[in-house]
Amino acid sequence: MKIARFEKRILAYWIDMILPIVFSVGTIVVLAIFADIAWYFLALIGIGVQFFLYVIITSLSLYFSNGNSIGNKAAKIRTVSENKKALRFRDCFVRTICLGFWIYPIINAIFMLVLHTEKTGPDIMTKSTNVEKNN
Repeated sequence: MKIARFEKRILAYWIDMILPIVFSVGTIVVLAIFADIAWYFLALIGIGVQFFLYVIITSLSLYFSNGNSIGNKAAKIRTVSENKKALRFRDCFVRTICLGFWIYPIINAIFMLVLHTEKTGPDIMTKSTNVEKNN
């Protein structure tokens, strides 16, 4: 198993993030048109919708497709457990909770550079990693 390169992980992350961002923007637009809500509340609602959808969609797809989220499939990587067992839903959920915060990928990049490691914070917490798929 070859650990996936960081740029493939980032690509998978952003592909997974597209759908929640689109729904979030749609929610903001609809609320801006039909409700009299201050712009800062609209922004908070949009961030909340994006975070919730990202966590739900990605954790469910990771769990039910054996480590393949939509972004992972596109980037040709897979999330696997270090002990070669199937991913637990708890691990999928923790990974996506951490990655759902937009600042976290930046923290992960710094973490990986400073510690000279190929594992991110969620990888260490959940004893899992992203590996390249063999095609």
